Amino acid sequence: MYRAALNSKLEFVRLVDVKEQVVDGKMYYLSFEANDAGNIKLYEAIVLVIPWRDNYREVEVFKAIDEAHVGSPEHNPFNLEG
Repeated sequence: MYRAALNSKLEFVRLVDVKEQVVDGKMYYLSFEANDAGNIKLYEAIVLVIPWRDNYREVEVFKAIDEAHVGSPEHNPFNLEG
């Protein structure tokens, strides 16, 4: 995985959480760990997949998460109930 804007190469470590929501296709809400230059960091991504449109995929959000806020009331990364 390569983040050109930051000239950074990430290596996937593990999937932490995934949720899906049916929209015009499916919206996937992913939390995962990745190795960034020797440091394991937590990331969140939102990916839209529309299979009947030639398997269309788009990354809507991709961001690193400040682990100090994970689990706190203000951390609701995807604003989903349940």
